[in-house]
Amino acid sequence: MIDELAYAGPEHLDAAFVAGFDRKQGYPDPADDLDALAAQGLDDSATDPAEGYTSEDYAEHIRTEHSTFRWLLEPMLAATGFEIVATQFRDRLYGAYTCVKR
Repeated sequence: MIDELAYAGPEHLDAAFVAGFDRKQGYPDPADDLDALAAQGLDDSATDPAEGYTSEDYAEHIRTEHSTFRWLLEPMLAATGFEIVATQFRDRLYGAYTCVKR
């Protein structure tokens, strides 16, 4: 499993910041989203953590992280001076970007 703490910014480790984010989020019921994600290939994940995200890794990520949708991420990359030169998507759940700084 990826050590997400190694990549977290200081705000992600600040309990007050996280609590504020959670309050704004409103604690929506994820059941429908989890069903939709499972239908998109969540069950086709790696069985060995050394080979990639396992279904347990994906489930933990969905429960505990707030991922950015593609339609939000790509403009943010452009606004911060990056050009997307390649993308690769797997099962509409995982995306990899290769970018260069303009």
